[in-house]
Amino acid sequence: MVGMIWREGVISTDMKDPLDELARRAGDDIYVHPIKGYGSYSANNASGGTDTGGGHTDIDLVGLNSEQKLRLERIAREIGFYADIREPCWYSKYRKKTVCASWQSHLHMLKKDTKDLSDAARKQLSQWYDGSNGLAAFEVNGVWYRDPDDGPREFLRQTWTQYNTLGDLTMTQFDELKALILGIPAATWDEKLLNDGSLGDNKRYPASLFSVRANQRANDLQIKFSILQKTLEAHAAGAGTDAKTIADTVVASLKTDFGTILNSVLAEHGVPTADAIADEVVSEFLERVRNG
Repeated sequence: MVGMIWREGVISTDMKDPLDELARRAGDDIYVHPIKGYGSYSANNASGGTDTGGGHTDIDLVGLNSEQKLRLERIAREIGFYADIREPCWYSKYRKKTVCASWQSHLHMLKKDTKDLSDAARKQLSQWYDGSNGLAAFEVNGVWYRDPDDGPREFLRQTWTQYNTLGDLTMTQFDELKALILGIPAATWDEKLLNDGSLGDNKRYPASLFSVRANQRANDLQIKFSILQKTLEAHAAGAGTDAKTIADTVVASLKTDFGTILNSVLAEHGVPTADAIADEVVSEFLERVRNG
C-alpha cells in the first residue's frame, strides 16, 4: 500500500478518511496530529516493529488534559482503530508499581483492517483482543504477565468499514439497546464492570471479560438494527415491497441470530430468555423507526 502525508505524518492511504473523522469528532479544542517520524512505514525502536507496515500512527497528546486524551482514545476505538494512551509513566497492575518509558505522551493507534499491517502490529492487535494493553510482557516471580487494557471496549472488533455501516443509530440508542440486552438500567452499566484499575495520568476505566463479551454482541446487534432501519427507510421513500413483509422477514432473522449470539451470556447472568428480550428490543426499535 502506498504511503501519504497527513498533517506532517506518514500514513497508509486507507487511514486518511478515518483520521479525518477522528479530527472532526475530536472537537475544536483538540488539533489531532501525528508525532512527526512516528507514522507508518517507519522503523522506530520504541514501536517494536508495529510501524514498519501500514495502519500505524502515534498521535501527539502533549499539552492535552486527561478528558481530552480519553475522548480521543474512545473516538479512535469507535471508528476502527486499536488505540491506547501511552504515558511516559504509568501504574503497572501486576508489577504493583509505577514504571516509566522514554516516549512522550501519545495515542498509539493501529487501523484494524489495514491490509499491510506489519506482523508485529497484527500480533499486538491479537494481544489487545485478548485483553492486554499491547505493551511488552514482563516477568514477576517467574510468571509472565501483560498489563490489562484499561480503555473502553464496546467497539473492540469494530472496523472503519463497519463504523460507516452503522447508519443513523446514535450512541444513546446503542446504550439503550445494551441496557435492554442485559436487563439493567443504562445508568448502572459501568457499575457492573468488575476489574477496576487505575493507570497513570488519572486514566481510569473498568474492564472485565463479561463487559467485553456483552459489548461485542451488542455491537453485532447494532449493525443488524442499522440494516433494518435503512430497509424501512427505503420503503418509506417508495422503494421496496410491503413494509410489514420486510419487517417480519428481517425480525425473524434478527431473533434467530440474537438468540444464537446471546444465549451463553444471558444464561450465565440469569437474564430472561433471548427470545423474550429479542421481542422487546425489536418491538421497541421498530416502533421508534416507524414513528420517526
